[in-house]
Amino acid sequence: MPLNVFRAWRDRTPRRLVHIHRNDPAQLVVSLHGRINRQQTDRIGYLLAGHAAGGPIEIHLDLGDVGLLAEPALLFVPLINALAPGTSLTIHRAHPEHRRALHRLGFDRILTYNDTSV
Repeated sequence: MPLNVFRAWRDRTPRRLVHIHRNDPAQLVVSLHGRINRQQTDRIGYLLAGHAAGGPIEIHLDLGDVGLLAEPALLFVPLINALAPGTSLTIHRAHPEHRRALHRLGFDRILTYNDTSV
């Protein structure tokens, strides 16, 4: 998603759904907030994939302020496909349902969980 389209979409929402805390060659640190529907999940997945393609060494994604995701695969498939070899992905404060969904998708072999906020 082009940056100007993302900003327009983000600014129309009552609260920012995506907050990028840090984006540099060493780390990408992102937190998601609020209720995220299927269409938003898809857009956020591709947004994160675009940032991950830049090759940060570590990616931290905080899901603690998100309700249940409509389609977790729409968020994680593009992101995981964009990971450079050797990039670590840590999911912070994941809801048990998110963990079960990621386990069913086989992604828990690729990522780690952390119960602290970013």
